[in-house]
Amino acid sequence: MDVRLKNNLAKDISLEKITDLNGVMTYTFDKGTAIQAKQSKHIVVPSFDLTGEYDFYTVTPVLRYTAAGKRHQYSMPGVLYGALDSDEEKIERILKHQ
Repeated sequence: MDVRLKNNLAKDISLEKITDLNGVMTYTFDKGTAIQAKQSKHIVVPSFDLTGEYDFYTVTPVLRYTAAGKRHQYSMPGVLYGALDSDEEKIERILKHQ
């Protein structure tokens, strides 16, 4: 996942993790990952921890963050995860499930 996030708040935010509405995917940010007030940050999530084994996922990622000591969440636009993997990776996953 490769995304640019903008903090529209007048306060810094601390990024905690990205999950999805179904609880299938999780990515936890390193401690201290933050976005300054009114600034943008380019975020690259190299991979997610997955609770299932599917060829691809249609998910609504949910960003969980803290601002001024309070926890918040932001539902990001839906994405198709894993469908754009290389053909070799897809074939390996399909064979693994048979």
